[in-house]
Amino acid sequence: MQNYYILLEISESATQTEIKAAFKKLAVRYHPDKHAGDEHMAERFKEINEAYQVLSNPYEKARYDIKLTYGRSAETTAYETPTRPAYKPIPKQYRRNYSEAKVDWRENWIATAYAFIFTFIVASVVMLAIFIKNFYDEKQHEELLLERRQRFEVAVENFRMGQIEDALLAFNELTPHMKEEEDMASYTTEIYSDFIEKAETHYYSLQFENAIYYYELIERFSPKKPIVLKEHLAKAYARINQPHEAIKMFTQLLVLGYRNLDCYIAMAEIYRDQLGNLEEAKRYYVHANELAIKQYRSVYGRAYPLVIQGKHLPPMHYNLFTSLAHIYLQLEMYEKALNTTDWNVQIWPDSAENYALAAMGHLALDHTAEACDNFLIASALGYNGTVQIDCNR
Repeated sequence: MQNYYILLEISESATQTEIKAAFKKLAVRYHPDKHAGDEHMAERFKEINEAYQVLSNPYEKARYDIKLTYGRSAETTAYETPTRPAYKPIPKQYRRNYSEAKVDWRENWIATAYAFIFTFIVASVVMLAIFIKNFYDEKQHEELLLERRQRFEVAVENFRMGQIEDALLAFNELTPHMKEEEDMASYTTEIYSDFIEKAETHYYSLQFENAIYYYELIERFSPKKPIVLKEHLAKAYARINQPHEAIKMFTQLLVLGYRNLDCYIAMAEIYRDQLGNLEEAKRYYVHANELAIKQYRSVYGRAYPLVIQGKHLPPMHYNLFTSLAHIYLQLEMYEKALNTTDWNVQIWPDSAENYALAAMGHLALDHTAEACDNFLIASALGYNGTVQIDCNR
């Protein structure tokens, strides 16, 4: 049997890394390309490759090692004639008469009893330790429940006395509640439910400062903060002329992925009317415009410009596109303003305001004829705004 280890010039304890290194070294030495026409070298390279294929595979290597070991044993014993040793009887003095062995049942019973007693004592100690631990844990649990109950009662009293924020902080510190504290959990839930009801009632009654008070309590202390309440808080800030607080809350909504048309329009109006930042106002109007177009496509498909009608759209959409046209005119982006008014009069053909805006855009670009055409349509539709164009010359 050929010895692959000798063939690769390595020891039988060689690692896979050493086997691989040895193969590379010998493959370079005996490669047929370096010895063209030399059949001996080609045969040598073939043997080296065969040895590497076996030794580099752990499974094949293990089988080969077994064969190699037993092959050696066979070689060493091939010409030896096995001889049976002569029988020699065991001397009498060393023989043992097993029939004479006797079982001592008394000792067996005593050993068994000792083992049972020892096991019983160990089990008793373990059970006692478990009982003591459970008793101690239960006592600690009862003490913890009592301490938490006392804190809860103090917080309830503070709430009744009007110390709302301190009470809410204490309620939050007691969450999550344990299974024995269902009444505490229900009490806290009822408080926040009452806050939500009061906030929404004040909001829809246009009592925005009162609404903000409850919205802020929910925002600061409630473990759950419904998105719609954040939106109402932002709009309430805007209605009492707190634009920066409103923008901060609207930005949180956008970060949370709450990107609806109403939010974008509200932010644009705050930048336009309260902060006087027309560039930012334009940016949010453009976002709102893109969102509206996306909605149209999802409902009407790509042919939405041909089928959509202004009478089927909420007033918010008219305000969006008309305000965007105004912003473009104020920023002297006249081409964009005209593109927007073209869309607007297509969807709302009776909009005198948009015809007037188109007239202003054409006039700014010295398109006098187009300006007059749009102004005359606006006038026919009842436009009586500040823009006047003399089209009689």
